[in-house]
Amino acid sequence: MNLQRWLLILLGLVIVGSGSAQDTLKANPDTVTLKFENDRVRVLESVLKPGTKENEHSHPNYVTYVINAGKVRNHSNGAVSLGEFKTGEVLFRDARTHWSENIGKTTIRVIMFELKDIGDAGKPYNVPSDKDPVKLSPQYYKVAVDNEFVRVLEYRLKPGQKEPMHSHPCGVVYGLTATKFKTVSSDGKTDESESTPGEIFWRGPTTHAAENIGKADERAIAIELKGPCGQ
Repeated sequence: MNLQRWLLILLGLVIVGSGSAQDTLKANPDTVTLKFENDRVRVLESVLKPGTKENEHSHPNYVTYVINAGKVRNHSNGAVSLGEFKTGEVLFRDARTHWSENIGKTTIRVIMFELKDIGDAGKPYNVPSDKDPVKLSPQYYKVAVDNEFVRVLEYRLKPGQKEPMHSHPCGVVYGLTATKFKTVSSDGKTDESESTPGEIFWRGPTTHAAENIGKADERAIAIELKGPCGQ
C-alpha cells in the first residue's frame, strides 16, 4: 500500500471520528440531556459537577440561560480561557467547537437553546410595533438579547398584574416559576392554566392578553425567533 493511500485512510478515520464526537449529546451523554426539539430549535440541559471535563463538541448559534453559577476553563481551537457563569445570566453564543471543565466548587447547570436553519434567520421581525410587548409593557419585560437571529425576553408578572393585548412571533418559552395565569386571545377566548418551573413549550405566532391570577410571580425566558417558524 503506497503512502498516498495510507494518508487518505488516516484522513477518513479522523473525519469519521471527529464527526461522531461533534454533537454534544453524543459526545457528552453523562452531562447533557435533550429537553425539547423541533425543526427550529433544540433545547439541552448541561450539568457539570466540580472537576468534570466535557469532551470536544460543536454548537450552532445558541442562547444559554444559567440556572446554577460556577467557574469554567474553556478550550477552543487550542486556546484556553477562564469564564464564570452567573445565576440568571442570559448569553448569546456564536456557532463554535469547544469543550469546558468545571474548575469551581459548585455544580454548574445551564439550559441551551440551539438555533436551527440559521441561514434563514435574517428575515424581518414581523410583530407590529403597536403590539410589541416590550413597548406596551416595559415594566414586565427586559430585553436580554436582540440580534439578527433572536430576541430574548426576561418576563416577570406579579400576582394581580395584567398585560394588554400584545403579540409574539414564534419561539420557545422556558418557565422559571409556578403560578396560575389567565390569557385572553385576540378572538376573545379565555384560558386558565398553571406554569411549572422548567416547563418548555413551543409557541407559534400569538396575540393575547395575560393576567397573573396566582399567588406567586410568573417568570419566564422567551426566545423569539426572527426567522420562519417551520413546521
